[in-house]
Formats: sequence, C-alpha cells, structure tokens
Amino acid sequence: MHVTNLAVDGKTSEQLLSEVRNDPTTRAKLEKAQVVLLGIGGADLNAGDDAFAAGRCRAEACYARVLKSFARNFDAMVAAIRKLRGSNNTALRSITQPNVLTGAEDVIPPFLKPIATRIGTYQAKTANRSICQVMAEHDGRCIDVLEAFNGRDGTENAYEKGLLNHEDCCYPSADGQQLMAELLFKTGLAPVR
Repeated sequence: MHVTNLAVDGKTSEQLLSEVRNDPTTRAKLEKAQVVLLGIGGADLNAGDDAFAAGRCRAEACYARVLKSFARNFDAMVAAIRKLRGSNNTALRSITQPNVLTGAEDVIPPFLKPIATRIGTYQAKTANRSICQVMAEHDGRCIDVLEAFNGRDGTENAYEKGLLNHEDCCYPSADGQQLMAELLFKTGLAPVR
C-alpha cells in the first residue's frame, strides 16, 4: 500500500476545494486513491476568530457564516472527489473536529476564554454535522472525534485526557492520533474490500 499525505497545516476548505478542482498533482493522486481520508475545517475558523476579535459580531454569530461556507466547500469537495474516482471503488472517510477550546483557556485569545466550552462545542458540533451528512450522501463514513475526545456532550477537557496537545495547541496528541486511527479502522474499507 502506498500512502500520499497532501495535508498542509493552515489549509482552509476553500483552498483544498480549489486544489481538488484545479491542481493537477492533487487530482492525479485522488484519481489513483482507493482510500481517501479528509480532515479539514480547523483553519476555516480563523476567519470567525478575526471577526469576533474585531467586534464585528458576537460569539456564535461570528462562526455561523464561516461554518456555512465550510459546509458548502466540504460538500463540493467530496462531490468532486467522487466524480474524479468515477466508478472505481473508493473508501471515503473523514475525521471530524474535537472541542479544542475547553482546557486551552490559558493559550487561546482572551475574547474566547469566558465562553471557550460553549464556542468550542458549537464549532465542533456544527462542523461535524455537516461533515457526517456530506459523507453519508456520498457513500462515505465519518468518525465522531468530538464524542471520543470530549464526551457525549462535547464539553469534557480532552487535554486532561491526554488526547490534545496543550503545548502545541490545539492539535491531537500521539494518543489522540492513535484513538482516531482506531476509530477509522473500525469503519472498515468497504467498498474497497
């Protein structure tokens, strides 16, 4: 099995969608891929942070438009990948987002600290709903990282559990990566196998 990693830290869903539609290297890799794993969306939230910090909106309202745009981009991206793959069997999978704000109050921007859990849960639940809906519509599967990391209601501190890396905020730790890999493994490789 050959693995190609096209991930780039800080890439938005709009940028990835553009690459899926227009970049010859990305398109060639996707055309050959039997398994496609998507993990995108965290960088999209930066635009909401900027609007919130500038006082242009308040709390969830700052992220609502960003998350709607993310959902449209994600849907278009998965549809484009399906089109590239044609009739070839493809195991299409996606990770979803954890609540990375709860427990990171000492390193996140001051405007987020008082409402970290509320906003972190809102961001993850909203994005994840879109991700899993799109995956289901395109015969793919998603894993529920929010529940796995932050518990049933999405409010538990994943840093205390060792699943997120506090020093390199706000990414999964080695244990978090392992847990996501195990969840992905459980989805199987259908329809490839």
